[in-house]
Amino acid sequence: MDKKPGMRIRVKIRNMMRAIFIALFLTGIGLNGDVVHADAIFEPENSFYENHRQDCEYVDRSYTADGPEGIVELYESPESSKVIETAENGSTFYVSFSYTDGESIEWAICENNETGSSGWVPMEYLSVVYDEISFEEEYGESITEESGALDSSNMGKTVNFWRYPGSEEAFPMEIGNDYTPEYSKVFVDEQDRRWGFISYYK
Repeated sequence: MDKKPGMRIRVKIRNMMRAIFIALFLTGIGLNGDVVHADAIFEPENSFYENHRQDCEYVDRSYTADGPEGIVELYESPESSKVIETAENGSTFYVSFSYTDGESIEWAICENNETGSSGWVPMEYLSVVYDEISFEEEYGESITEESGALDSSNMGKTVNFWRYPGSEEAFPMEIGNDYTPEYSKVFVDEQDRRWGFISYYK
C-alpha cells in the first residue's frame, strides 16, 4: 500500500510529541520543588470517531498485532466491512481511543507505526506493549505519592527520561532555563535509585 504524502513525517512528529507528553520516569538526581500542569490529547482524523467522540474512551498506548490467523485487518469503522489495510502479527500500532459497539465488542482506532495507515481493530486482536502503565500495575505497591521537581541546577542541561524504571528506551531532552519538570510519584529500585514520575514535560 502506498504511503500518503507526508504521512511518515506526521507519524514521527506525533511519536516525538508523545515522548514529551506521555508519562515518563525521570532518574532521581536532585529532586525538589513544584511546577504547572498541562495536557495534550491527540485526536484521530476519522469520521466514525468524530461522530462518536462522546462514546469513545481515551487509551493513548502502543500495541502489537496479535490476530488469530497471523494477521489483523484495519477496518474503516466498527460498522464497516471495508478493510483499509492488513498487517502481520507483530506490527506495532498506536491506539488513541477505543469504542464499544452494541454487541459489547471493544474496538481500537489504530495507527500503523510503519505505514501510517489508520483504521479500527477489535481490541482482542492486540497485545499491549509494556509501558509506564504496565509498570505501575506491576509495582504499584512500591510507588509512593510524593511531589516535587528536578533540581534547578539541571536547567539548561540535557537529561535522560525513561518510560519506566528499567526501560531500554530513553529520551534525552534539554531542560529549559526557566522551568524544571515536576514529579508526582516516586519509585525506589533495587539499587536504591529514586525515580520521579513525570506525567508530562513541555
